[in-house]
Order: sequence, then structure tokens, then C-alpha cells
Amino acid sequence: MGNALKRSTLRSCGTMTTNEQEDAYPPAVCPIDDCMELVAHSHLLRHIMSAHMNSSHPSKLIAEQTQLREVTTGAVTLLMLDYHRLPLGRDLCLAVLIWRGDGRWDLSVPQRDLSQSVQALSLHVPVLVMVCRTTWKSLLTPPCSRPGPNERRDVDRELGKLLLIWLLCPAIRRPVAVTLGIINSELKCQQRQRLLLRNFATRVHINHFLTAPDPYFLHIEEEDLEELCDSGQSAVFLELVINGELQPQPQLAN
Repeated sequence: MGNALKRSTLRSCGTMTTNEQEDAYPPAVCPIDDCMELVAHSHLLRHIMSAHMNSSHPSKLIAEQTQLREVTTGAVTLLMLDYHRLPLGRDLCLAVLIWRGDGRWDLSVPQRDLSQSVQALSLHVPVLVMVCRTTWKSLLTPPCSRPGPNERRDVDRELGKLLLIWLLCPAIRRPVAVTLGIINSELKCQQRQRLLLRNFATRVHINHFLTAPDPYFLHIEEEDLEELCDSGQSAVFLELVINGELQPQPQLAN
């Protein structure tokens, strides 16, 4: 009776129960490179850890330095960007940040079926730091016009290389702001941008990325990275801060 009353109260307050959240967000394809496995929002962390972070697994779809990091709102996380070693044209996961959230448990579905060693993270929000080293030509070529699997294309010789960086998570009920920056070991900042976490099940069309200020992607040219690292004399880092849930703006009185 108490649980039924609690569920009724949650619905009357406009908050979905866990089961209702899972029904509202069906499974989606894993966002890491060519992994085609359908993943439930409640099992994203379990899938990433078992399929892409297990050293005994043959998958090469995740960057070598990928690790699990527990983070809090406002804390600064630094991740090394060894961009020269990244293969071209692959969506890789640089790190998985386990965000404690802002103390409101209803932001996302709990992560389920975790191993005992990480069971305490079930109410945290997993945030995938995604990176793709690509070229403007690859980015602007429609899928229907791209070379077939048997056609030769020397992507390494293409000019205009750049890095795309974005952050993915399970479906969330309220927008969450993040700040990304590109800095070197002398703390010189090349670029800093405020973005939003994005539901891993959604896709962003390239036209939106090109024609409007994009709230989901940070991109930086490799020429700028070379200048920042002083031709290899300095390391380059991704500086990341999860700022927290965006607060609704108060309505102005008429």
C-alpha cells in the first residue's frame, strides 16, 4: 500500500517511476564505433564495462587510456589528448565519468546488473567522453557518396584534420551543462566551450552542426592542436567540468 501510494504521488508530481522511464526510452545501438549491440539505458554502464573495458575482450573500440572516474558537480577532470595516436574516422570513448549528480535521483534510470565492485555506482549517471579524429572531407561527404568498402582512399593524406569531442549519457529528464576546454601542460587554453550532455540514443545531423551554434560538439583543428603543443614540446589535455542541471529561468511578470 505504501509503495502504491508513493508511485501515485510521484505520478501526480510529474515524476516518472523507474519502470516508466525505461518504457519511455527504448534500447539503442551502442555509440562506440562499429559496435552494433542494442543497449538499454539502464545497462549502458554494464555494457561499456563488459564489452569495451574488459582487457580480455578482443574489442579495440576504446582508447587505451580509457578509465572509470567518479566525478562531482564542478570538479575539474583532465584527460590527455594523444590525438596523433587516434585512428581516423572512428568514434572512440576516451573515458567514462561516473557523475554523482546534483542529489536528485530521478534525473536518469538507475544502472542495473553491475558487478559487486561497482554496485554502489548504480544511482550515478555514466557520462561517455567521446572523441573522433576525422577530416572535413569525411565530415561533409554524404553517406551515399562515400567510397565503398573495396574502394581505396588515403584518408591519412587528406587535409583539414580535426577532432570532434562530445559527451553521451543515458536519457536524462533535465538538461545538464558541461564545460570543455583544450589546454596544454602550461595551462594555456586554446578553446573553451559550454555544451550539454546528450542522450546516447539520439543522432545529430551534420547540417545542424554546420549551420548553427552546436550545443553538443566541440571541434578543434589539428593545426591548432599542433600550435598548442608547440610541435610536441607540450602535452595537450581535455579539461572537463560537469556544471550540473540547468535551472529553469523564472518567468517575467507581464
